[in-house]
Amino acid sequence: MSPRARLALLLLLAAASGLLVYWLTRSTDTAKPASAAQAADARAHRRPTSGGRLPALELPSSTFDDEASAAGRPLIRGAWGGGPGQFGRLEAAESNPEGPMSLGVDGKGGIWILDQVNQRLQRFDREGKPIGAIPLSGSTGQDLALTDDGKALVLDRLGQQPGVEIYGADGRMERRLNAVGGQIKEGGGITGLFSTPGGVYVENGHDDLVQVADAQGQQTDLQQTIPGRPTRDGQLYIKAGVIDKAAGRVYVQAHDLQKKLAWEIPLNLTRPVLHLLLLDSDLGGRIYLGAEVGLEDPQTHAMSDLATLIVRISKAGQLDGTLTLPPSTAEAAETFRPLAVGDDGTIYHMVVTPQGLQVTSYTFK
Repeated sequence: MSPRARLALLLLLAAASGLLVYWLTRSTDTAKPASAAQAADARAHRRPTSGGRLPALELPSSTFDDEASAAGRPLIRGAWGGGPGQFGRLEAAESNPEGPMSLGVDGKGGIWILDQVNQRLQRFDREGKPIGAIPLSGSTGQDLALTDDGKALVLDRLGQQPGVEIYGADGRMERRLNAVGGQIKEGGGITGLFSTPGGVYVENGHDDLVQVADAQGQQTDLQQTIPGRPTRDGQLYIKAGVIDKAAGRVYVQAHDLQKKLAWEIPLNLTRPVLHLLLLDSDLGGRIYLGAEVGLEDPQTHAMSDLATLIVRISKAGQLDGTLTLPPSTAEAAETFRPLAVGDDGTIYHMVVTPQGLQVTSYTFK
């Protein structure tokens, strides 16, 4: 080949390489989501490298009919106050009033309410009868978790030293765990508290769970994580998120014990989503997603057509029932965990009213 021919060939190859680099760069740039909503949409609709994306779940058209609304069983009704069976309420000048923050149910069906304004945990039996209270060290607790051996854990994420307080079955505080450091940058970013046989975990920004205590209850370095909330049968880690609030589109995702994606499903709740309120499971491993749905006026922020929707999903990711409950925001008030699931799948709903607080139980047919 002559020198001139070799030069022409080299120029041709250089031009082709330049076009290839330009095309790859353009492809990568245009593939990036342009907004947080698109990022969530892309995350929920990507093709997993393991497991599988399941077909979208569409709720029955009768989900919000009057006939579909669940009939509940009232268990607890308490007025505002500081006496037994009453609940503390704190008025705030620049925010919503603060009522009891969280609700929990133990393995015997006993109901626990974090009455932090009155600096106590109130206990009720499965019929809603008061059976005692545990005094707390302060009034800034926000979440509650219960262990199989009768201990109660309280998350204080907004105090001067965010942490988890552990109260023994005798009602005395055993220790306080630090909850900031390692993977947790600030207490305000903690979005939940969970007790498992493997230790105590806090949820970091609605994403992975960070271990704060090991199986023996000893403080960790806040570096170990699991990819979601563990199901009660110990088989999956689950998480959920909103894809499109206005369209009512959300997703639920499950990882196996090897932390690999097992399945992922989009759900169409058919109404705008205001908040996700619940992601939990029962002892059989069925999964429960709770959402506050309704309309919000963009100008006045007034709410209308409100309801609390509970969706039950099988371990395999199939729709297994729905419940339509009254709204969780009957009165504007600060709460953290207004819904709980019993081991048998009973739903417990805590609602703040002008007169006080009530807890109602619901069961799937």
